[in-house]
Amino acid sequence: MGMPLTFHHRRLPNGLDIVAEINPHAHSFAAGFYVAQLYGEISALIEQRRAALTSAIFSAPFPIRAGDDLDRSGLMDRLAQLSYSQVPVANTPGEYTKGQHALAVYLRAFHVGAKEYPSEMVRVRLDGTRIAGVADAFVNDIHVHGQSVGGAAQWAGC
Repeated sequence: MGMPLTFHHRRLPNGLDIVAEINPHAHSFAAGFYVAQLYGEISALIEQRRAALTSAIFSAPFPIRAGDDLDRSGLMDRLAQLSYSQVPVANTPGEYTKGQHALAVYLRAFHVGAKEYPSEMVRVRLDGTRIAGVADAFVNDIHVHGQSVGGAAQWAGC
């Protein structure tokens, strides 16, 4: 027959209960409970850190309206600053196609306050350098998402 088991109990200031067996031959799950509690606390800290890394401050959205001059509006510079890629055919968010009479921009999803702007393809008719109109029948003007002016947006995929 083995030695009788002796248990010690201690409650830590953070509320964690630690129970230990005083028997070198006994197997215990007490260490497992401690590790599980510790894992939960560390996971919560990691989530808080991740939330801090993905936050950023953005400028106001960039409106584009019929009648605007494409060159003076700075739209092409804004697309470059936001890392939009000029491609032969825009198929994914973050791409655009520019032709002589039209500009097609596949906007990335973004939000301003509580208002959500989904990813969408927007086609703009051009008359020389003047924006003649937005080809999408549901909107009269479009908004390109704001530019990061602070925070860590590059880690958030913005």
